[in-house]
Amino acid sequence: MPKVSIGLPVRNGERYLRESFESILGQTFTDFEIVVCDNASTDRTAEIALALAARDPRVRYFRNPQNIGANRNYNLTMKLASGAYFKLGAHDDVLEPTYIERMVAILDSDPNISVAHSGIRYIDEDGAPLFYDPVTRRLTDRTRRVAIEPPDDNYAVDDDPVQRFHAVLRQTVTCHFALGLLRMSVLRRSAGFGAAYTADRAFVAEMALYGKFAQTSEILFNKREHSQNSRSLSPEQKSVFAGSRVAWKQAEHRHLLRVIWTSPLRPWDKVRCLAVGAGKVIASSVLPAIGV
Repeated sequence: MPKVSIGLPVRNGERYLRESFESILGQTFTDFEIVVCDNASTDRTAEIALALAARDPRVRYFRNPQNIGANRNYNLTMKLASGAYFKLGAHDDVLEPTYIERMVAILDSDPNISVAHSGIRYIDEDGAPLFYDPVTRRLTDRTRRVAIEPPDDNYAVDDDPVQRFHAVLRQTVTCHFALGLLRMSVLRRSAGFGAAYTADRAFVAEMALYGKFAQTSEILFNKREHSQNSRSLSPEQKSVFAGSRVAWKQAEHRHLLRVIWTSPLRPWDKVRCLAVGAGKVIASSVLPAIGV
């Protein structure tokens, strides 16, 4: 059984897949597997992944006979993983060679940490770093067609799980902690990614209930922004996740409510989660709908 599993959900990722693979296979930490879940790609994704699997036995390739949706495919990579730690990868992101080694050391050092991540460098479709525009307070590329928020700070550091949970709901913008190295024992207790375009925020909030987050200042993770990633989808394309924007929020709220009630928190702490801040919004939105 490998120490680390890296889940790589992908659909039609031929342009960047090989570069992402090579950055993983070139890690200084070598006790890992790569679980590729090909979501019925119609380009050269399968050819590229199978060639790499033939070259390196740590690569395991699975193909869905039909497109099951992005979030279900994310969950499938988690289900098929066997390591003690898990990282959800992306076919277009690039890891620096010491990323896994450094994140494993963090999780090994403290069982109270559920997620470890590094500093982030945002890159454009050609791999050039984005730069900060002080006027818009956004990161942008040379064409200024891309404009995104800087990475979130590490907000899940409180000893109190309820405070961590609400910090995530209040402060999350980029949700990059979903792509950190996760403790598998925590991940197995989670509900995974729900049926909402914004499911990554609910997922990160649940991880915060089970443990603290740790983040190094070293920039070891390159997050690619380009015209084909989910952030750039039109409202119509995003609607395939869960219908309208209102439906996304309702699905996220229902997911968060389930997360609270099924968590190992004490009853009073569950009440605290529902009683303050975003918890009030969640409860008022979905309690009548689910009969609680």
